[in-house]
Amino acid sequence: MELIVISPTRLKIMLTEPDMRRYALSADTAGCADGETRRSLRRLFDDARKETGFETPRAPAAVRYSSPSWAIRMPRPRR
Repeated sequence: MELIVISPTRLKIMLTEPDMRRYALSADTAGCADGETRRSLRRLFDDARKETGFETPRAPAAVRYSSPSWAIRMPRPRR
């Protein structure tokens, strides 16, 4: 897991596939607002807060999922 504090209100969290398994997250279930997904994200955010000290009480969270296979398929820009 890689954590990058972008600003006082933004934290970028990059997860490897083992991290995704550890937190029981997948791109297939990411849009589901079920209790298990919310608990998994809460555990992830708690661990990130402990490691970075990053905390924004009552701030909304935005989560974007991408996979390495998706990134590989992106075309390179022409020069």
